[in-house]
Amino acid sequence: MQVPKNSIEKSILSEALKEFEEKGYSQASLRSIAARAMVSTSNIYNYFENKDALFLQIVEPVVSNIEKYFNHIEFEREYLDTEKWSFASHLERLEALADFIDMNRRILKLVAFKAHGSSLEDYRESLTKRYTRITLHFMKESAPLYPGLKADISEFFAHNFASFWMNIILEIIMHDIPRGEMMNFLKEIMTFMFYGYEGLTEYDFSKMRPKPLK
Repeated sequence: MQVPKNSIEKSILSEALKEFEEKGYSQASLRSIAARAMVSTSNIYNYFENKDALFLQIVEPVVSNIEKYFNHIEFEREYLDTEKWSFASHLERLEALADFIDMNRRILKLVAFKAHGSSLEDYRESLTKRYTRITLHFMKESAPLYPGLKADISEFFAHNFASFWMNIILEIIMHDIPRGEMMNFLKEIMTFMFYGYEGLTEYDFSKMRPKPLK
């Protein structure tokens, strides 16, 4: 009886996930994945161009959501919405972050710790650089709208701020922090960050009103 093509592809993806988890991308082999999935190595090439394409297929849903989030914060001009600056709004975003981490732990570990040698091996650094640019742009665009807002933060600070957040997420993933404990920890960090930013910008976010746009 002939096995359906989609069933073979699912088997390859399932066994490849285990192989990448156990060995990391650089040490994983298509031959080993084929043996796990009980197909020939040549058969894998009927579905995936190479090992990198197979790896990317596995992590794509998670990476796609990360990209959507970064596109949102980069292009949606949230600095115009004062509600987004509130502490309550920041806490709401923490809930979404905790849910995302909790539901995607296996794939996030692959991207964060097992991607060396793949086309995503520098993904963490690329996100850090992108978040740095977004932060600087956000502050630059906010300054004319909120008189008194001290927005001239240094690029060095913005980079370290982005790196700090990235490390927090990586630590949560690495240590398999349960969701409830994760939220408590993230609230501590957000409280520290939020009021630290008020001090840095010398501005009371609860009283902000944007200037009308021309």
